[in-house]
Amino acid sequence: MHLSSRLVRCRYQRRGCSSRRANSAAATTHLALTRAGKFGSGAGSVSLAPTYNPGDLDAYFSRRSSMVAARVASLALAACKCLALLTTARVRKRNEEAFTKIKDLVESLGPTFLKLAQTLSTRSDLIGSELANELSTLQDNAKIFDSETAFAIVRDDLGVASLDEVFEHVAEVPVAAASFGQVYRCRLKDGREVAVKVQRPNVLENVALDVFILRSVLHWVKQLANMSRDLRLIADEIGSGLFSELDYVAEAKNMMKFREAHKDLTYVAVPCPMTSLSSDRVLTMEWLEGSSVSSLFDDLQTHPSSIEQSPREKLGKAVDMGLSCSLNQLLRSGVMHADPHPGNLLVTDDGRLGYLDFGLLTRVDPTHKLGMLSSILHTSSGDWVRFVEDMDALDLLKPSADRDELAKDLH
Repeated sequence: MHLSSRLVRCRYQRRGCSSRRANSAAATTHLALTRAGKFGSGAGSVSLAPTYNPGDLDAYFSRRSSMVAARVASLALAACKCLALLTTARVRKRNEEAFTKIKDLVESLGPTFLKLAQTLSTRSDLIGSELANELSTLQDNAKIFDSETAFAIVRDDLGVASLDEVFEHVAEVPVAAASFGQVYRCRLKDGREVAVKVQRPNVLENVALDVFILRSVLHWVKQLANMSRDLRLIADEIGSGLFSELDYVAEAKNMMKFREAHKDLTYVAVPCPMTSLSSDRVLTMEWLEGSSVSSLFDDLQTHPSSIEQSPREKLGKAVDMGLSCSLNQLLRSGVMHADPHPGNLLVTDDGRLGYLDFGLLTRVDPTHKLGMLSSILHTSSGDWVRFVEDMDALDLLKPSADRDELAKDLH
């Protein structure tokens, strides 16, 4: 999610300080009960660990069959509604209204499906440009949760009785909200502007439940089709990635790794995390002032030209910087931001490309870096035999593929 204050375009009624203090005690109590398992199922003594382990999921949800059944029913109902909306839109040719309802439906299903929608919003080749554009609003403009609950999480995780002990100023409302959390603009006692990302309450259990259901469905498909491959490994891969995004301590480390790996790229901006003010569910980092790539696309539609630098020129510069940085990540540093959708990128006021949200970071194997460089060389020279060897080195070919025949087809 990006940190630009330009993301928030709607008006909120500002609460007074007395209102915030009046609600803080209730929010803290609710939070404490939620963490202790008093809300939700609360069955048994088995708890969920923040590190993904399929055995933990099986043990946890095997004691919560009613929760699983209710979630399966809600997902089935949502699938029927989505199918009906798509069918109606095709018949009546009213896509815009149907896609808005689909977006709202997906958002109501919780953080796992919000994350899925964010990913699909970048794949217009798969779902079409209209639906992709509608889902793209979920990249940084998802529904917010109550700020008092968010502030209670911050107090609880930072071990303070009042936010005034740490911050000089805290925004009343978040500047951005995405699938797993929302961001507040704050000012520290020393005057530094920071972004504080707060995780949604109960998000770990919600994500774990969806992954558990996916594992169960895939296991059922495997048995029904009498397959030898364990399809649950697919769910485990997804679950591992989702759980890693829920660990804000790990995200702070990822941020530092990416920042260090690309410190020589003067056109790249990466916020500096503040580990002393961060936890599993709270991440405090340097504030980057700028315009999100998403907002630049919006400006391009509403203000195609202006006295100042036009949105088209800013986007063009952002694309150039993004391409250059991506090549550096792939071919030089090997440290890659694995979720660079428009909501996680911004153009800073000083003209740099800012990267945000480091829940997903991946490393490129040196062999693969060499293979990519070699493939570019062999493509330009027309050496298709060597190009096929490069594809093999990149693990892009099945063992059964006929390498010689492929090289002939490419020639």
